[in-house]
Amino acid sequence: MTNIRRLLSQEERAEYDSLFFTAKFYDNGTARPSHEIGDRMHELLLDAIQAGRMWAQWVMDDNARAGHIKALKAWDRQRQPVSTKVGDQIVKRSSVQAVKRLDQETKAMFWEDTKWVDMSPDDLAQIINGSEQRIQSSKEVAGIARSLLALVNSTGAKTVAEALESRGVSIDDYLTGSARRVA
Repeated sequence: MTNIRRLLSQEERAEYDSLFFTAKFYDNGTARPSHEIGDRMHELLLDAIQAGRMWAQWVMDDNARAGHIKALKAWDRQRQPVSTKVGDQIVKRSSVQAVKRLDQETKAMFWEDTKWVDMSPDDLAQIINGSEQRIQSSKEVAGIARSLLALVNSTGAKTVAEALESRGVSIDDYLTGSARRVA
């Protein structure tokens, strides 16, 4: 997906940001449920296209292309499962994985869905490394959630925002240890 925002004028960027904000939040500032955002975004883009905003058509086209690619990848992965043993169970997993490639002519990096049976040792090492990085990232997210849960529980607050306010610290300061934590 192209970073359309970089191509826009300052005025178009402001309209673009406003459209995304309006898609994500209700008029009162509360966040929309995620299942509503896509339809709202589509509606707002159609309105902007109708109003002659060319950038909105670029966004619509770019989003459509990204959606087509996502649908194709999901279809491809669902139709080609492999069976593998995990513990005592046999489970189905996709027989294709995304492998980073370099276009030799343009020197551009791209992702290519590759079947397990067609992978080289370098491809397999890349899959292992990427999986381990995602595991580490998930552990970091779980650690953030544990830390914030401990804060909420120790303050009796109903939300993280309330707990942070009661301690007089920002979320960044709390999570980085810059703020003195009192349990």
